[in-house]
Amino acid sequence: MTIISESVRTLIKDFRSSTQDVEVATTPPAETYVSEEFFAFEQDALFAREWNCVARVEDLPNPGDFITTDIAGEPVIVVRNRDGEINAMSAVCRHRAACITAPAGRDLEDLGAPLGDITGHVESFQCPYHWWVYDLEGQLVAAPEMGRTKDFAVKGIRLPRFKTEIWHGFVFVNLDPEARPLAPQLAQIEDAVKTYQVSTLKSVAPDDFPGVPFNWKILVENFLDGYHASRLHAGLHDFAPSSSIEEIPFDEDAAVVSGWTRNTIIDGAFNPSFKVIMPVIAGLPEEYRRSSFFAALVPNLMIIGQPDMVMAFQVRPTSARSHDLRLYYMVPEETTKLGNFMERLELSKVGFVPITEQDMGTNISVQKGLESRFFTRGRYSYQEGMVNNFNKMLGLRYEAALRTAG
Repeated sequence: MTIISESVRTLIKDFRSSTQDVEVATTPPAETYVSEEFFAFEQDALFAREWNCVARVEDLPNPGDFITTDIAGEPVIVVRNRDGEINAMSAVCRHRAACITAPAGRDLEDLGAPLGDITGHVESFQCPYHWWVYDLEGQLVAAPEMGRTKDFAVKGIRLPRFKTEIWHGFVFVNLDPEARPLAPQLAQIEDAVKTYQVSTLKSVAPDDFPGVPFNWKILVENFLDGYHASRLHAGLHDFAPSSSIEEIPFDEDAAVVSGWTRNTIIDGAFNPSFKVIMPVIAGLPEEYRRSSFFAALVPNLMIIGQPDMVMAFQVRPTSARSHDLRLYYMVPEETTKLGNFMERLELSKVGFVPITEQDMGTNISVQKGLESRFFTRGRYSYQEGMVNNFNKMLGLRYEAALRTAG
């Protein structure tokens, strides 16, 4: 049973006013963004119990391809097996707890750095410490010099497996063996994701931003906040104004907060021309071509649907004040075959930079402000309804963890 301290219990109680309807709700307590103790609680209450996005299937194209990641402090291997299935398992050797994908050595000037993620291809996994070998299913197949150890059987040892689900090309992992299936929790956005053809889109040239210096929830809130679009991004976001937001009603059984902006032009995009740079996704209805779609999948994936591409933000918290971020850019395979595709992609990325710079700068300042002794909890505009829905979703999970703890 998880032990929850009195200070965290108090924060959960104080958070309840942030889960009221937007007209009366207050913004969350500052400590939920700055306290390492509350961060540790969230790791257990959210990230160890929910479906974490860890990759796209394109990241693991062939049997033996693998990535490593960290979920709620647990080192995890995600690998495509010989049958072509993608599975996840613990990276901790069943012998003496070394991480089996870790490098055998480390620069003495880099001893304080985290293990870091590894991507590669193997026929099997060999622990660098004592050379125990595991197959792609996590089964131990070799352990040198263990013949004198009583009651030791290789066949009885395997790495713990975790629940894995593929949803429209995204790979999700859940550490909780009792977790509900993911797909039914995302039913409210199924039609939109199918219409954007996300399962067939190809991810190309993702961008990684390690050590982003603010709490992970600030990123999600900024993503869902329609109120700032016509203010902070005035001149850049005018074709998708704050006044055009349509939020999808909150569903307490879902694992997603979502909504739309209804744009003033067809085929709009966030770049200086305000028009898409790549071909529109084939068959996309005009309603979608005049809209932008936003969805935050709790806890760590955010999706933007545009007429020519879908972008995804994959976040991994590293402390109360930092997270790692990966940006995926997904387009139809036919688009990738254009002779000037990479040039168009780079133009699309560059066009998004001014908005990203404004958001990141503001988010950093929010983190600083939350640590001010003069901070007081604020109130919401009706145009921040999706942020409020995110609070409701968090609140349900905080309360569930509290009940489990007793």
